[in-house]
Amino acid sequence: MIASDSTLFRNLSNNLCDKEIEEINICIAKKIENILINPVLNKRCGIMDGSGFGHNLYEVLFIPGKIDLILKFNKISKKGTELNSANILLKDTKDNFGTGFFDLFIGDGLYYSKHIFRVCIEELKSNLLVKTIERLNVVKSVEGNIWKYSSYNKILDKKFL
Repeated sequence: MIASDSTLFRNLSNNLCDKEIEEINICIAKKIENILINPVLNKRCGIMDGSGFGHNLYEVLFIPGKIDLILKFNKISKKGTELNSANILLKDTKDNFGTGFFDLFIGDGLYYSKHIFRVCIEELKSNLLVKTIERLNVVKSVEGNIWKYSSYNKILDKKFL
C-alpha cells in the first residue's frame, strides 16, 4: 500500500484516537522485538524527528528494523517545541519498555543538548547519535564573527599562538 502521510493520518484519525494508535504500536513492538532490530546496524534504533502530517506537526519516534514502525508520536503546537516533546517521548519509552530496549537513538542537530544526552545515556541506558551539520554551521558562524573583531584576535593570538 502506498499512501501519503496526510492520507494515512486522515484515515486513521477518523477511526482511532492518537492514544489508541500508540497503544497498538507499543503492543506490536513488545511482541516483535527481534524484528525491530535494524539488519544493517544489528541494533534496535529509535529515530526522533519532527514531522508534518497534513497541517499537523508531530514529534515522532520511529523504529527502523526489518519492518519499520512508528512507535510513538506527540502533537506539537508549533515549531520550536520539539525538544520538550522529544523528552516526553523518551520518558514514555522508559515507562513502556524500561531501560536498554533501544541500543541507539538517532536525531538531527536539534537533539544536540545536554539534557537529551543525559536522558538517553543515563536513564534509558542507550547511546545517542546526533547528526551535527547544524551545530557545525553554528560553530562556523560564531568563529567567523569572532575573527571579525581584532580585539578578540589579539586575545586568541596571545593565548593560542
